[in-house]
Amino acid sequence: MDLPWILPGRNTQLRQEIDELFDRRGLPLPANIIECSTILTLKAVLVETDAVAPLPMLIGARDPLLDVLPLALDTVPREIGITTLADRPPSDSTRLLIKEIVAVARETDPVLWEPRG
Repeated sequence: MDLPWILPGRNTQLRQEIDELFDRRGLPLPANIIECSTILTLKAVLVETDAVAPLPMLIGARDPLLDVLPLALDTVPREIGITTLADRPPSDSTRLLIKEIVAVARETDPVLWEPRG
């Protein structure tokens, strides 16, 4: 709790969910919070400082520059979606990217992944 924590901005859904995790455990929020929502900036701060950040295990465990702390945080349920323009169909390259994202999602967790829409 004494270290700086990197958390999403206050007005984001993920931040509200993380704040609720602290509250459920009866803990105050860390006093030193760095608000950041971009993974590249977040990673640079983690590598260069003693800051900590709640990240998906797939990010922390696969990055040799990061260490995973032996802490158990409750899982924050997250839905991942793809937003496209309503007034025009996706380009060929966008459709290919969407196809690859769906393939990786299925590989990562085929049991929990459900296509929507």
